[in-house]
Formats: sequence, structure tokens, C-alpha cells
Amino acid sequence: MPPRDRKIALIGKDVITPFKRIRNGMVIIDGERISYVGPVIDIPSTEKIEVIDASKYHIVPGFIDIHAHGALGCNVMDASIESLRKISEHFARHGVTAFLATTFTAPHERLLSVVKSVHMSVNSVTSGAEILGIHLEGPWLNKEKAGSQPSRWLRLPSKEEFLELYKASNGIIRMVTIAPELKGAIEVIEIARKMGVVPSAGHTLATFECMIAAQKAGLSHITHMFNAMGAFHHRSPGPVGAGLIIDDLTADVIVDGVHVHPSVVKLLIRVKGVDKICLITDSTSFSGLKPGEYKIFGDTKVIVERGACWLPNGRLFGSVLTMDDAVRNVIKFAGIPLEDAIRMASYNPARILNMSQEMGSLTVGKVANITIIDNNICVKLTIVRGNIVFRSDSI
Repeated sequence: MPPRDRKIALIGKDVITPFKRIRNGMVIIDGERISYVGPVIDIPSTEKIEVIDASKYHIVPGFIDIHAHGALGCNVMDASIESLRKISEHFARHGVTAFLATTFTAPHERLLSVVKSVHMSVNSVTSGAEILGIHLEGPWLNKEKAGSQPSRWLRLPSKEEFLELYKASNGIIRMVTIAPELKGAIEVIEIARKMGVVPSAGHTLATFECMIAAQKAGLSHITHMFNAMGAFHHRSPGPVGAGLIIDDLTADVIVDGVHVHPSVVKLLIRVKGVDKICLITDSTSFSGLKPGEYKIFGDTKVIVERGACWLPNGRLFGSVLTMDDAVRNVIKFAGIPLEDAIRMASYNPARILNMSQEMGSLTVGKVANITIIDNNICVKLTIVRGNIVFRSDSI
């Protein structure tokens, strides 16, 4: 945490809030909060303030990744503060200022250990991106759409198991991915919503009608749209059709050009609208590693090549995407302006998590989570709660 009296003034080519663009803009940070956003103003010589000249670059809200498993050989499932620190620092180098530590399907006792570890790490990991909480991806997923999730540990949704995990996490579970068609899913969705946890449909073969029922019970989001779910058919629209049509459902998408075809990303944004979509990485422990062959789950081989992770049978295992690449890609794939891409990487995820009053945009009073990028979306500076956690040599 920065000293309470520490002030930093950032001067940029522009400030993208992301709802407006302020040319020759300035953001002033006072402690861990934003105290000024607007045109460049004179700073009295008597004022004790650090001025950072980023006049060649864009000042934008820090990116928020609500679905990220790991990086640099480390995984949330390691249940290790040191692993989370390495993951957090890697994310910060790519402009992420906050993220949800995302779990993997595992036995109940293992998940208890992991959520306890993440809770213990929240205040200990301060050298990179902030850990906002936990995203439970599994174990309540459809076995026929398990993807890379270990199907032997998939099980039916249980209110009792959810409550035990929530308690063990000290209430920092923020999102849960669940297959709505499974027995017991609606009950978990209802109680999750009541407790402020965002229920999200994923790894699912839910019918369109099931998705409507789940949405009425509290489902509000869809996990990695198009991936690990029933395909759209004109007589059976399923979860994809529900995501496209139901206005109250938001969705996230992996924009690496592998998980979803670029033209489908463009279609999603055209149909759903910029304000209902957020970018995620779904990054695995292989993010940041060199292409090659690795092992996971004992002797299971994973091949990192062509911008993703693959099993020997050719199936996708996961992503090596970074959020700065996701922003860069969505601009290219969908032909949208920088402001819209920034919104999908910052404000939208904050709003989906019901945290937009605290972060997600450059607004006076909000937490000073800020990223500075160049025209090519290369990250130059990352600030988390007023602390500089990454700084390139060029700034």
C-alpha cells in the first residue's frame, strides 16, 4: 500500500476513461485513490508530487481478468502464496491490475485447501496484480463438455459443498461456473446469487429453456462463450443462443484467434454489444513459457504451440493468452475502437463482478488501478492501488 501522503501525476498523450478520451490528459493519484482526471493542469512547485511523463502514451484503466488459472509454470491449484505471487507479477507486466484466481475441478478437500490459500494470499501478494477473489470453475460441470477439466472429479452441484467452500474462502468467492442442466444446479445458482457470487453457465449442454430458467434463478453470465458448450442450432439454440439473445446475460470470450474464430468474435460483438462482453485470458500455467512439450496431471503431455496449449490428440487444453494481446486482437478481429476494447478489459469485468463503484474506470474517488500503453497496446506502466508494480525502460 502506498504512503497515504504519496501523490503521483501521470501526464499522457490522452486519458481513456474508457467512456471518453481526454487529449493531453492527466491523472493524479493521492495515496491509493484517483483524485483528478482531466486536462493537464499546473502543479504548484510547493506541492510534493511525483510527475511521470507518459506524453507519448495512453493512460487507461487497469485490465481486470475474471478467468485466469496461472502462468510461468505456476497454477492457482498449487495452493501456494509464492505461485500466486509469480502469477500476479506476470499479469501486471501485461497490464492486468486485478484478477480472479480461477480454480480447476478437483476433489473437495483439495479445493478447500486452494480457496484457503487464496484467501491467505490476498493481502500478502502486493508486488503485482491484485487478487480480487476466487472464480470456481468446476467441479459442477457437464462431463460431456468437460474440455480439459478432469472428468473423474466432476460431480453434481451441492449447496452444502458450495457453502463449505465459501466459508473456507472467508467469503471471497466472486464467481462460480456451473452447468445449469445438472441436478441441484438451480439451487446452487439461487444461493450463490443471494450471497453476492456471480453464477455463470459454462461447460454445459443446457437447452435454451434451461438457460431461461437458470437466468430467472439468478444466472447472469456465460463462461468463455462458444467454448465447452452445446453448439448453436436453428432448432436448438442452447447456451450460445441464450447468450446471444437474453439481454440480462453477459458473456466473456477468449480472443486469441484459436479458441474462437476472429469472425465469430466480430459476430458476438455485433449481436451482443460492447457493454455486455468482457475479455478473459483463461490462461494456464503455460502462459509465458516457451513453445514446447510439458507435462501436467502426472504423465499427461501438453504441447504449447500455435498460440495455445494442445493435448496429443489435437484437443485444446487451454490458453497462453495475455490481456494486452486480447485487447490488441479484439481491435483487429472486430474492427472496434481502442475505447471499446479497453472497456471490455476493464469496466465491463468490474461491472459483472458488481465492483464498478470501486474500479474499472478512471474516475475521481476510485482505486488507482491504472495501465499505460502505447499505440501497439504494449504495456509501459502498471499501477495497482497507487503502487507502481511494473515499469518498462521507456518510461
